[in-house]
Amino acid sequence: MTPERHNCLFMKLILFQSFALYSV
Repeated sequence: MTPERHNCLFMKLILFQSFALYSV
């Protein structure tokens, strides 16, 4: 797995968690 792809997935996870927090 390339670091760039891993970073992209990590950013998506952060965005998803942030979205979940705002939804609550």
